[in-house]
Amino acid sequence: MILGARQLSFPENATGELETYYAFDPEHGTIRWSLSGDGAPFSIDAESGLLRVQHEMDYETAPLDAHGERTYQFSVIATDSHPKGSRSSERTVTVAVIDVNEPPVLSGSSVVTMNENLVFVASYTATDPERTAIGWSVVGSDASAFRLSSSGLLNSRGSLYFNQSPDYETDPTAYAVTIQAADATGLLATKGLSITILDVDETPPPSVSDTPGEDPGMVTLEPLQPREGEAVTATLEDGDGSITGATWTWEAGSVAVQSGAGSETDSYTPGSADVGKTLAVEVCYTDGEGTNQECASASSAAVLSSTAPASCVLLDLQGPASVTYPKTGTGPVASYTVRASDCNELAWSLSGTDAGSFSVSGAGTLNFTTSPTQASYAVTVAVADSSGPSLAKGVAITIDEGSTTGDQPGTIRLSPNPPRVGGTLQATLTDLDGGLHGVIWGFDDVLQPTQARDVTASSLSITPSNTQMWSAVAVQPSWLGNPVRVLVYYADALGTGKSAEAESASVQANVPAAPGSLTATPGGIYTQVDLSWPAAADNGSAITDYQYQYRKNGTSSWSGWTSVGTGTSTTVSNLDSGALYDFEVRAVNGIGAGPAVSTSSSVQAQSLAKPTSPAAKPISLAVQAAPNPFNPETTLRLGLPVGGRVVLTLYNMAGQPVRKLLDGELAVGYHKVWWDGRDEQGGPVASGVYLYRVQTQEQVVVGKIALIR
Repeated sequence: MILGARQLSFPENATGELETYYAFDPEHGTIRWSLSGDGAPFSIDAESGLLRVQHEMDYETAPLDAHGERTYQFSVIATDSHPKGSRSSERTVTVAVIDVNEPPVLSGSSVVTMNENLVFVASYTATDPERTAIGWSVVGSDASAFRLSSSGLLNSRGSLYFNQSPDYETDPTAYAVTIQAADATGLLATKGLSITILDVDETPPPSVSDTPGEDPGMVTLEPLQPREGEAVTATLEDGDGSITGATWTWEAGSVAVQSGAGSETDSYTPGSADVGKTLAVEVCYTDGEGTNQECASASSAAVLSSTAPASCVLLDLQGPASVTYPKTGTGPVASYTVRASDCNELAWSLSGTDAGSFSVSGAGTLNFTTSPTQASYAVTVAVADSSGPSLAKGVAITIDEGSTTGDQPGTIRLSPNPPRVGGTLQATLTDLDGGLHGVIWGFDDVLQPTQARDVTASSLSITPSNTQMWSAVAVQPSWLGNPVRVLVYYADALGTGKSAEAESASVQANVPAAPGSLTATPGGIYTQVDLSWPAAADNGSAITDYQYQYRKNGTSSWSGWTSVGTGTSTTVSNLDSGALYDFEVRAVNGIGAGPAVSTSSSVQAQSLAKPTSPAAKPISLAVQAAPNPFNPETTLRLGLPVGGRVVLTLYNMAGQPVRKLLDGELAVGYHKVWWDGRDEQGGPVASGVYLYRVQTQEQVVVGKIALIR
């Protein structure tokens, strides 16, 4: 038997010690340790059993398990040495990789030499390993002469322009700035840039590319989630028009895979070598603003294999692109929702020049962090799933200097979206006019609308002007596959008769509910406990398995989940006799494992040796097995003339120990010991003849028992 943790975790981009494993050989042979399975980043000391992370792990490329977690699973193997042949034991170990926030990776020119009278300077690409939107900025003593625009998926492309085209005769001929790319948490990547301006013949003077109004191009990919064998199409859009001389370059995992000339579109079909890699495409071209070439780019999520299950798809980001906000307003600026399918928990982020003046909640509500001081603001709201997909929307906020309120339309935010069977769908109404009252909600398939409740500070943030109210409904199994429509009628501070509506993404199946109860009783054999429970609600996906785990009182670790099939009862064997245990049971379906139900109190695995007539005193040590032969279990009856330590061990006919049934103090009298035909590791032994050896302080008795399967 191997001792040591089954579930471990370790941060990415680091190495070090994880756990030390132990094993005991009854023959006192030498134990040698090894690994098998998905253990490439790990090593184990062959003599000490010390498990280490020897190669740094990358969270973003680590394997995904069935529950969407980044884990490695492998076996720790202990092998003994014995003249008659070695034996091995294994323990399955799962190591979860902990995501560590990393700064963006920034690439682009550090030295640029360009002609006078041009605006475009250089393009930069930045990607965040955590796939949050990039915020671009330019700093330094000459930064005021430049502007930096962003484009592409997650704002991955930054384009640097002069605010006004430089004139060699009147302006400086050398500039120095620093390009900064920040992720959603503020971690920065920087690159210094030196710019030298060259004199050109100005007869006639240039008539294009000398104003700061040039519109940068943007590349979009379809689909965002590429799959092996399916073409990905890139489309270039540039408001300046007249795109010519387009040259496309595709990369998979930073390695060029395809390049060539094209027009406004180009495509690439990923192959098996691209699976797990991110696709990136860049196009350089000339637009209607002049002969100055510029570039645009975009990147995708990691390529899925042709047999990979469905992954997260973000359908659309809903919410206003322009907002008029009162200068003395105190409520939210706007609320945003996303329609999604097969996604994990979504993360919201902000980017853009004015992003520092705002915050966005985990529910998609945009707020000022300070009172407005500018006439207008621009910010990009982005939402991303941990597996890669993301959406972004630019928002223009105009400050209304003359009023504190405005006749703002109401918006409904749905959470979670998509809803799942057995869960709760919450609808939150936001109206910046405030003073919400008389709110009546209706949900599809709900016959009686419910009166909404005022939001309290303890349950959901609300402004003093009462701009938010909410209601919720339980998602029914009959709604599976259909969207939920929400309609609300209400009055606000400006009058009555207002309404708003929203529609969710299609209702999806959920993990199973917890079984309603769990009953645990001591089993017929005194190292067993019998478990039973009622069937759990499957929440839209058929239950494929029930699992149990247990924890011995006085210890902190659980045994790990053991599958028992689709039945609603099982017997747990090989427990320590006389010890108290807690048990948990959960259901598993096609979506994943549901919450567990626990025993209400600890259950005792009764003493292995049961006294039968403590008053009687045998004359000599006696042992009797019945039935003999047996299947599946037998009872050994011990008669002890003297109390004290008793050891009862089973051996096969080769003299190898099979199982130690008893090692403890017993009183004078008769006792019963059960054997269920299993070895020390809990596995069933083969049919055959076995020896039992009973040793007391004064005598040893050896006998035979036969198992017939």
